[in-house]
Amino acid sequence: MSHTRTRSRRAPSSSTVLVLTREQDTTADMVIEALVQCGAAVARLDTGDFPQRWAVTGRIDSAGVWQGGLSGPDVEVDLQRLTAVYYRRPNRYQVGAGLSPGDRRFVEAEAHHGVGGLLSCLPCRWVSHPARIADASAKPGQLRLAAACGLRVPQTLISSCPEQIRRFVTEIDGPVVYKPMSPGALRAPEGPRVVYATLLDPTRIEEWLDEAAVRVTANQFQRYITDKDADLRVTAVGEHLFPVAIRARTPAARVDWRRDYDSLDYELVEVPGDVAAGLRAYLKAAELAFAAFDLVRTTAGEHYFLEANANGEWGWLTDALELPIATAIADLLLSEGTS
Repeated sequence: MSHTRTRSRRAPSSSTVLVLTREQDTTADMVIEALVQCGAAVARLDTGDFPQRWAVTGRIDSAGVWQGGLSGPDVEVDLQRLTAVYYRRPNRYQVGAGLSPGDRRFVEAEAHHGVGGLLSCLPCRWVSHPARIADASAKPGQLRLAAACGLRVPQTLISSCPEQIRRFVTEIDGPVVYKPMSPGALRAPEGPRVVYATLLDPTRIEEWLDEAAVRVTANQFQRYITDKDADLRVTAVGEHLFPVAIRARTPAARVDWRRDYDSLDYELVEVPGDVAAGLRAYLKAAELAFAAFDLVRTTAGEHYFLEANANGEWGWLTDALELPIATAIADLLLSEGTS
């Protein structure tokens, strides 16, 4: 079984869990509610509010123990009582208002290394550590690691050479999908514009292959899995896996289900034992406590790994299927040891 009900654990009376996220984050709200139900003391901060709304003080003693804390009108965190950190999606440090660009870069770097470095070295559990999240964000490394963990990966090309892209499309001899490797948002006058996965017709390659645009950066192309039965979003929290099949009712959403949430149907499913073992091995190898895996399941029951988001969204799935993901994260934050 890859999906199990979790049992809420009680928080030690002397512990504090720090939640690092922005002000409006309903996903973090669910975890905070679960932590409070377990009796945990919870402090919520946004690094983007430092130092305007809170301050930091740290002093190391002769035994190498950091003492001090984070303090503000609405929060007080004793570093020695801090046992876990839930790192969600805090804003970047905004400490350089009114400074020159050079000075601003310096003081923001000092904030990052001072506050972030202080928290990162404390003996507490992270879900997940920001350094591990950053390391795990590179798509090429994800595919290599997934294959090393026994998961199937689609044929993939990363190139800035039009000739190599033509050759890849010819060798695939079928549909190819272009996929951005970064979060995939472009700045536009009307606001950020998301770059979705795009299905490319191999018989019309010259119509979409703009050599000048291709040469300006690295581009990722993958074999499109035509015999897809469903997309799978597998939310992994420690040893717990919450696999959900996502089926789209529109052609655009079948290529990238983020295009049309209203067309999606969800079903709680199981994944084969070897796939579950591969996903857990991936988490261990990447030193992650959490990841949102995107897979494709074929009509023949094969599972292909597409990517792993080390800080992916899951809140909308709990609403759709009443999944206890927040409880699982809370239990992990309250468990003993560090990660």
